[in-house]
Amino acid sequence: MSETEHRLDFIQCAERALDEYGIPGSELELLNLSANATYRVIAPTGEHSIIRVHRADYNAPRTTNRDLAWITALPDDGITTH
Repeated sequence: MSETEHRLDFIQCAERALDEYGIPGSELELLNLSANATYRVIAPTGEHSIIRVHRADYNAPRTTNRDLAWITALPDDGITTH
């Protein structure tokens, strides 16, 4: 898959996830592109958040689980997650 195809795949995945989280129609601003894509999300309400999309089959489940544990712990530091 070419880099352009990866970028389109990341955007489509992020948009589907935002739909699932109830914030469709959000603007995505690419912040970082590596093995993953990280976007600033600007919701139609003006609220800002971040979404990170992993490349399929790139990370081991253990790595993804570590990321999820970190995200789960963010509210303990006063950071809102969806």
